[in-house]
Amino acid sequence: RRQYLYHKLSAIPGVRMEMPQSSFLAWVDVSALGDSAEITALLAREARCLVNDGHSYGRQGEGHIRIVFGCLADDNALQDAVDRIAAALLARSRQVLHP
Repeated sequence: RRQYLYHKLSAIPGVRMEMPQSSFLAWVDVSALGDSAEITALLAREARCLVNDGHSYGRQGEGHIRIVFGCLADDNALQDAVDRIAAALLARSRQVLHP
């Protein structure tokens, strides 16, 4: 699960992350694509996925989102959610980095 998430998201221009050490959550740097509140709202609207705004975790969390991926029991459901997140972030990347 963490490898699937890592490979899908880290391939998107403007998205940076390290391989999650946890099998439950990941921190994703989306600061090149907008502030964390914008990206959180974008993913709720476009990907129909709720992620945590990194700003809620203090100043160091700004520009990051936290994805809890250990809450889905079904691997197919997780892959579907990650694919929707990746598609929304890729569209945002194209819009922001290559207008």
